[in-house]
This record gives sequence, C-alpha cells and structure tokens, in this order.
Amino acid sequence: VGRLLLAEPTGALTGLRRRLTGALAGNVGLITGLLPEFAAVLGDDHPPAAIDPAAQKVRLRYAVLTVLRTLVAPERPLVFVVDDLQWADPVSLALFDALMTEPDLDGLFVVGAYRSPEVDAAHPLSAMIGRWQRAGALAATVRLENLPPGDAGALVRDMLRLPDEPARALAGVLNRWTGGNPYDTLELLNALRRGGALRLTDDGWRWDETAIADHVGTGD
Repeated sequence: VGRLLLAEPTGALTGLRRRLTGALAGNVGLITGLLPEFAAVLGDDHPPAAIDPAAQKVRLRYAVLTVLRTLVAPERPLVFVVDDLQWADPVSLALFDALMTEPDLDGLFVVGAYRSPEVDAAHPLSAMIGRWQRAGALAATVRLENLPPGDAGALVRDMLRLPDEPARALAGVLNRWTGGNPYDTLELLNALRRGGALRLTDDGWRWDETAIADHVGTGD
C-alpha cells in the first residue's frame, strides 16, 4: 500500500499526507519507523515516543487501524491476506482480530488461512474464530482439501502444458506420494525435474515410472 501511495500524483499525495498525519497524531513515528514506504510518504522526521513495550503494541495496533481507516473505502478497496495463522505470534493475532472486528473499515476484505490440524481447541485462534462466528464477522469459511484425481490431472496438464491423457497418467503416478496435495505435487515435479527423472525433450516432457519411484525411494 505504501508503494502504491508513492505512485500517486503529487497533488493527491499532499492531501493524503495531511489526512494521515492528522489522523495518526502522535503515532506517526510508529508507522514511519516500521514501514519505510510510509516514511517516504509522511517524512522521516517523526521519532516515535519512548513508551513501554506493552503500550507500544497497543498503540501500534491502533496506528495500523488508523492508517487503514484513512486509506480504505468502498471505492478504494483493499484485500488483506495472511497465511499460516496457526504460527502467528500474539501481537499479530491481536492485530488480525482487530481487523476482523473493527466496525468502520468499509472496503477492507480480510482473508486468513491456517492449517486446521494445527489449531486445536486450546489454540488462541480457535476462540477468536468462535467469537467472529457469533458476531457475524465471518463472511465465509472455505475448507481446502487435496485435489481429486481429475483435478490433479488438470493441475499437471496446466503446469507442464501436457495433453489430457498423459497429464492424467503422470498425476496418477505422483498421487502415490502426494495424495493430490497441490503444494506437494509442485514440489515433487520440481524435484523430479532437477533429478532428471522428468525431462523436457524436443517432443515434450518424458518420464519413466521406475525412475520416479527410484528417485523418491522411501521418502515422503
């Protein structure tokens, strides 16, 4: 977002700088110290006030919300995507929680992804998800499963530009180890290519099932 702001015309940036500086007030230095692009937008002459770490976390969360509230609107929407929420530290989770529950952030679309086997009932994210559901803050929950054989074949077809039949055949071989997981399929294809078990010839991609099995061996 900061880089996009730097591409704005000078006139538009002047008004935006005034609005952001006024909205952030004493928290300008927190934002410019954390995000170099915003230092270029707002100036780097705003040293953050010396405060204790606990208060700084709260003020930083408030400052980020203030920036978004100032910049984002239905006519200027922003999609905010965070992956691997299962590993998020408490400060990051608290910020994500604030983004999900802040009432006046129209135009902000928040997407969070996490690995459900790693989020049990004791994980702090579980309590947050329950609270978001009760508050109606969750627009949708999408559970991503491994690809069925037909879709795994389409993935291999599109990645390697193969005809349908050989793509399905190769996907069937890979599925013994990947189970249709898209990430594992991509990683295994790259490993086979690097190891020579999958070769690009003048006639297209070529492989041998025995060479693939030998390459993978007993690994997963």
